[in-house]
Amino acid sequence: MKFTSLIALACLLTMHTACSDPKEIPQHFYGNYFDSSGKEYWTCLIQKDQIIYKNNFWNYKIKSSSEKVIELQISNKSEDKIKLQVHKQDSIYTIVTDNEEITCI
Repeated sequence: MKFTSLIALACLLTMHTACSDPKEIPQHFYGNYFDSSGKEYWTCLIQKDQIIYKNNFWNYKIKSSSEKVIELQISNKSEDKIKLQVHKQDSIYTIVTDNEEITCI
């Protein structure tokens, strides 16, 4: 009986590991981003399930992720797509798209 339980547990663990996405946004990238220049005070919000950017709600796919840089493909209900990168250097974050680069705190 113990052997059967161990096999079942091993199968569940294997299935969970195979199905989970290895790429996750590091925790320190979650939160609000404020433009340090004062031009645009609030820039965006990154949450686990969505991003708010340019006053719109966006879904995202992680293209790459490290401790210092994440690259996302964001899309909204209007089928708009944007490549969004967030770079971290100390307590400063830089948001980069094809059209702009914003330094945030």
